[in-house]
Amino acid sequence: MRYAERLSISSRNRESPCNDLKTMARSLVDCAAVRSALKRVPQISLSIMTLAFSGDGMANHTPLSFAEPYSGKKVSGYQVTLPVKRSEKRLFNVPEACEEVVSAFTSGASQWGTRIEQRMWWKVWRDCQYYGFLHRFPQKTVVDYVSNYDFMNAYLRDIPMGARCANVVDPANVPGCEPFPPGIPDPSRFLPFVDRGPETSELDVAPCRIKDGIFRGRIVQDKDGLHCEPDESAPGFRVISVDHADVNGDGYLDVVLRLIPLGHHTGRAPLILPLTRTQPDGIFTVPKGTALPEVPGNP
Repeated sequence: MRYAERLSISSRNRESPCNDLKTMARSLVDCAAVRSALKRVPQISLSIMTLAFSGDGMANHTPLSFAEPYSGKKVSGYQVTLPVKRSEKRLFNVPEACEEVVSAFTSGASQWGTRIEQRMWWKVWRDCQYYGFLHRFPQKTVVDYVSNYDFMNAYLRDIPMGARCANVVDPANVPGCEPFPPGIPDPSRFLPFVDRGPETSELDVAPCRIKDGIFRGRIVQDKDGLHCEPDESAPGFRVISVDHADVNGDGYLDVVLRLIPLGHHTGRAPLILPLTRTQPDGIFTVPKGTALPEVPGNP
């Protein structure tokens, strides 16, 4: 059995991978440091990353783009030099060296260097976490019912949202209205709502829709569903990426949206929202059994 498979099984059994010292010898990670770092980094982070870089799970994925360190330019990969000890720095090629990135990060490398370098460590670690999440499962062939939908111009009625299901009877049994799994963000929580009373009956409303990756407007909710009052100054969100992968290994292609809330008093860290459907014109739902990587923003 390969190292990646053993580590994945260990994670599912809630055991520390450091219990197998021979296994950990291959990762060049000090076990005592890992046990300490795992208080901050969930065990699933290591199992996802090691499986991703074992050579599996690389089929049927759209190219992933990153923001290049310092320049912010959109790239498919980048090089970054970061401190790994007090007086030692190392060059990392991302995403190829992501297994080494995670090993160094969990060993405490992010404590070294300048404040800018420490922040860069977290940026690189988040990139590798997300890359590992998309490439977790070694599925060779998947059924695709999601890539033909334009999520940069999606209707909010097509996206699972608590607000969309507010008037549904027994929402837990309605596809797309099930309770959100732990860590999955409900976009409703950073959208503004308007009470459509008698005095607002003449509001100029339209179907709520993302336009070119941005949604800003006020939501009017009634028995007929969700409608929007256009307002470019209102809170909302931006879709910063649309990626495709089978994130839960069920054989169906999923889409992963990364969202950034817009408006005052909102966080700027991307939120990860995975969606799927199992029929050509079915309802989009959150993939069952999805285990999100630990990234700031997602609860």
